[in-house]
Amino acid sequence: MTDYLEYYKPFPIREGQTIDFHCDHGFVPANQQTWQRATCINSRYVPEPKCFKICDPSIRFDHGRINYRYYILEGNNITFVCDTGYSPANQRSIITCTKKGWSPAPECILPAVERTCKTISVSHGYFESQQQSFQINAKAKYNCHNGYSTSKGETQAETQCLTEGWSPEPECIKTCLKPPGGDFIFNTTKSVFFPGDKLHYECKEGFQITNNTIDDTVTCTEKGWEFTPSCVSVVCKTPVLENGTINPREDIFQHNMVVRFNCNEGFTRVGSESAQCYHFGWSPQPPICKENVKPCPALPIISHGRVTGESKAVFQHGDLLEVHCEISFALYGSKIIECVDGEWAPLPSCVEEVRTCGSPPTIKNGFFVNAESSTYRHGDTMEYRCQQQSIIIGTNPAKCLHGQWEIPSCVGKLEAEPSEMNFRPVLEYISIYY
Repeated sequence: MTDYLEYYKPFPIREGQTIDFHCDHGFVPANQQTWQRATCINSRYVPEPKCFKICDPSIRFDHGRINYRYYILEGNNITFVCDTGYSPANQRSIITCTKKGWSPAPECILPAVERTCKTISVSHGYFESQQQSFQINAKAKYNCHNGYSTSKGETQAETQCLTEGWSPEPECIKTCLKPPGGDFIFNTTKSVFFPGDKLHYECKEGFQITNNTIDDTVTCTEKGWEFTPSCVSVVCKTPVLENGTINPREDIFQHNMVVRFNCNEGFTRVGSESAQCYHFGWSPQPPICKENVKPCPALPIISHGRVTGESKAVFQHGDLLEVHCEISFALYGSKIIECVDGEWAPLPSCVEEVRTCGSPPTIKNGFFVNAESSTYRHGDTMEYRCQQQSIIIGTNPAKCLHGQWEIPSCVGKLEAEPSEMNFRPVLEYISIYY
């Protein structure tokens, strides 16, 4: 016997004697009372001491209930009901009380029905198909109205009908399309922009924004671009030159046009002889015409540099000199300076160059002469010579400039054109000169 407790145990007992027993928690005797008595008859107990499981009908389960208020004894059946729209699992609403509890466990589920997706309204867009419903896994295309697109910047996209609905959910959000080309260019490959995105644009050559700049940034807003990018033609007003004339004479000058300046007789030009029209105005600034100009009494002093040219006690307006820097110093600015109304301009500077060159490189059909060091400073030179039947082309002697050798080459005499032989260009008025 299991699932019971005896009240007392006077074992063995004689024929006709009785015992009282009760069951463990959750079980009851056949009389469904707390205690039951059994009598020893013909060497066995009558009734047989036995405990039965009792099942609680008040258990909770989703979407259903048991409409019974009393405990159910083991072996008995009961029926449960499901909420509206739900059905018993496995189509069975009868459950049985067993020693382990309800079997099967009560369960209510949604009936297995095939779902479809209805055509939905797409804000600022529309479905291409005229169908009103779509089967599971079916795909559909939709389009966005002008000025709207998906989060990926597409004006047409595809969505799929799944059991939980359309995925991804159709969307059309406000966007800004890249403005059509004009007198400006965009430094981007993007074609669609979202609110908050910024677009940088730059005017084409010869055009400017109205505030005399050539680039700007425009922002995409919920209502579109905050303003329409635009550029206007670059124009310059006629420069003023007192006591002189300009050529050509126009009311308005277009971008890149050049004017030349001439002073009247008895006046001397101080400044550039010409100027060019840019988006920021004339460059260089127009000169002035002076009746009396000052001479330059002395040579300018340039740190770590020297000035060469004709030796004079006094230099007149317009005289030119040449500037050279010491070894290990590089010249920044114009190599040529001019006496302008008592002052030398533009004055360059000699800046120390810490980069050095290694041993001179070898060249085909040639060799360098007397290399005595493995390190050379900026400005150091090295002479190259060519083998017989070859001539030297390019810079010779070679020069160490900013850590790199500027070297010549040796070519056969028949390969070299007369104009190439020993050709060394003369460069003047450059912004950086070595």
